[in-house]
This record gives sequence, C-alpha cells and structure tokens, in this order.
Amino acid sequence: MPRANYGIIGPVQDPQKGSEQITSFNSPGTHSTSGSTFEYLIVAGGGAAGNSTAGGGGAGGMITGNQPTSPGVSLTVTVGSGGTTGAPRGGSGGTSSITGSGPISLTTSGGGGGGTRNVSGNPGGSGGGAGDAATTGPPASGGNGTPGQGNNGAGGSNDPTSKHEYAGGGGGKGSAGGSPSAPNFGTGSPSTITGSDVTYANGGAGDDSGTGLPSVRPNSPQVANTGYGGSNTFVPGAPGPTLDPTTVREGGDGVVVIKEGAFSNAPGVFTMTDIIQLIKAGKFS
Repeated sequence: MPRANYGIIGPVQDPQKGSEQITSFNSPGTHSTSGSTFEYLIVAGGGAAGNSTAGGGGAGGMITGNQPTSPGVSLTVTVGSGGTTGAPRGGSGGTSSITGSGPISLTTSGGGGGGTRNVSGNPGGSGGGAGDAATTGPPASGGNGTPGQGNNGAGGSNDPTSKHEYAGGGGGKGSAGGSPSAPNFGTGSPSTITGSDVTYANGGAGDDSGTGLPSVRPNSPQVANTGYGGSNTFVPGAPGPTLDPTTVREGGDGVVVIKEGAFSNAPGVFTMTDIIQLIKAGKFS
C-alpha cells in the first residue's frame, strides 16, 4: 500500500564524524554551536586569601557535563576573574557561565575569600578558610561551598600549649579545606576535556603563625586559568616568619571549555519531488 506522502527511502549512508572542536575561553566571548549537543567545563574565579594571618581562598565553582542544543545557537560565555587579597577578608572570585537560547543557563559561583585573624571565610563555589584563631579568642568558621560546585572552607584553630595559631584552608572541588593538618587546602578535580589531564579548582592554603617557627605548610598548586584559591603561607625567617615568596594570595582566573563533535548527517526520507530535483542536479545516486 503506498505511503500517504508518496515518499520513498533514500540510499542508506553512515553518518560521518569529523574532528572534535575544542574551544577554550580565558576571557568573555561568544560561540556558535555546530551540532545537537556539546560537552562543557566551567570554572569560576578563585577567591583570594586574606592579607595577614589568613585563611586560604576557596576555589572557583566547577561543573562539567553535556548540554543538548541545536546547530547555530549563539552562546554567550563569561569567565570569572580571581579575587584580590585584602582585609578583613580576601575578595571573592567572579562568576563563570554559558548562556544561550533553549534556554541554556550554566553558571558557577566564584570562590569565597579567606578571612584574617578570627574572621570567618566567605561562602562561594568553594568556601574560603577562616583566619587563624588567636589564643585569646574563639575560632571563626570557614565559608560554605555550593553543592555540586565545590566544598566548604575550614575554620581557624589554635593550640595554647604550642602557641600555634592555625588558619583554615580554602575548599576545593575535590574536598573541603582542613586545619591544622598540612597540607590544609581542599583538593581540586581533574579533567581531560582539552586533551590534557589538568586539575582544576584547588583550594588555597591557610597560614600557621604564633610563637616559634611555622610548620611546613605547602602551597596549593597555582596554575593559570584553573580557578585556584589564593594561598597564605609563611616560612622561617629573621627576626620572625615571613611570607613564602612562592605563595600567591590572589585567586586564579577561571576558564570555560566547550567541546563538540563535527557530524554530517546521513540522508533520510525524501519526497518524489526532492528526488527528481536531486537527479536533475546530479546529486542523487
């Protein structure tokens, strides 16, 4: 029995897949989609450590996934900057996002800034660590992280016996910040979306001050455009401890990566009119 639309089935062809398209954004921009879905990595700017006896900054919020879309959709990309150090808290990082029609709305929050002495850390994608707790004062708490994007920063603490005063580490995508253990920064999370294995969204390390020499407290890995939290670590010096020259108190800038596969679709069902026109044009066999 003939079909109602008198269509026929065209020749069967396998769809062909072209090379993957990977677009990385270290600053705001736009992108036009080429297919029906895209993979994404979005990392916000990291929070900064406070500028004295302070907790580490929280990492920028990080999300990954796959987003349905259509070819030719215009996407707007924002990339958050890292926070700047200050008092009583370091600055929080900026938001990163992908938005477009559909609607598409994918957003991460900037990392929370670390607090100075007896000051709590700010909330954020990952929370900032609190400043160290003076032996005469109550400890402050770390900032909360955003579920799905990061983890909490740690509170400050002290040890009246050893006279050490510990600031909290900033939270990271992989784990919460800690105190007083070293290293005390929250770990990041790896991704291979760019073709390289890169760890993003490490929290920042908090300091260990007080009487005597500070304990060894390594800095968080601080790689450009990974949304790391700023660190605040000290090393032995004369007449007293000094800021570790390798530490960076400012938070790291974020990044957005969009990955697509380029496809050419196989032909499907044609009407008789379509086939006649294709034959006349020499494009049907």
